[in-house]
Amino acid sequence: MDLYPAIDLLGGRCVRLQQGRLDDLTVYDDDPLARAQSFESAGALWLHVVDLDRALETGRENSATVATICQGTRLHVQVGGGLRTEEACETMLDCGADRIVLGTAAIEDPDLVERLARRHPERVAAAVDSLGGEVAVRGWQEGAGTTVETLARRLEGMGIAALLATEVSRDGMLSGPDVEGLVRLLVAVAVPVLASGGVGSIDDLVTLATLHRNGRRIAGAVVGKAIYEGHVDVEGAIAAMAAAEEAVGDL
Repeated sequence: MDLYPAIDLLGGRCVRLQQGRLDDLTVYDDDPLARAQSFESAGALWLHVVDLDRALETGRENSATVATICQGTRLHVQVGGGLRTEEACETMLDCGADRIVLGTAAIEDPDLVERLARRHPERVAAAVDSLGGEVAVRGWQEGAGTTVETLARRLEGMGIAALLATEVSRDGMLSGPDVEGLVRLLVAVAVPVLASGGVGSIDDLVTLATLHRNGRRIAGAVVGKAIYEGHVDVEGAIAAMAAAEEAVGDL
C-alpha cells in the first residue's frame, strides 16, 4: 500500500478543512513546494493535492502551484478538487500531474470521465465521497442521491485508474478510517481503491495495509491532518506499512 501525503491548497497555501468546511480552516504551511519536498525526502512516492479553490468555487485556482510542485519534485502527483470541465482537467495534466481525480463530474458528467479515461490511460481516477453512505458532491456540500457502491460500479466501466474513497464525516477527525465502507468497495469493484479520511495514527495505516477481501487490498492511503499535527511520521509510517504487509504475505 502506498502512502499519499496530502497537500490541500487554498490561496496557494497548505491548509486543512475539517469535514470540508471553510469556517473550520487551519493553515499549516505557506510553502507547498517545500512541504512536498519534505515528503519526498521522507520516502513518499506519491503526493495527493487538492485544489480547494476550484472545489469550493472561490474564483481562484492553484494550477501554477501544482506545476511548481510537479517540476520541483520527483513525486507522482495526484490532483483533485473542482475538476469539472475538460479544460480544467487538461490544464492539470499539462501542469505535470500524473493522475487527476474527478468527483462531482463523475455524477454530473460521466461522459467527460469516460472520455478523459480513454484519452489518458491510467491517469484518471474518480472520487467516491460519501456522507452516511450517500455520495457527496460539490466540495461535499450536496448529496447526489446515490450510494457509493452504485457509483463505483458505474465508474469502473468507464476505464478509470482508481477510486478514491472518502467518508466525509471522518475527514480531519483523526477517528480512524471507514473500514466497513472500504471493505464494501473492495467487494463491489475490481479497480484499485485508495482510502481517505480519518487516519489518525500509524496503527490506522497498518490496519489499512493489512485489510483485504477476496484477494484484494487497499492500494493507497491519503493522509493529511495526522501528518501535519505530528500523529503520523511519513518515514515511520512507510516502514510500518511495509513490515505489516510483509508479515501478512501474499494473499
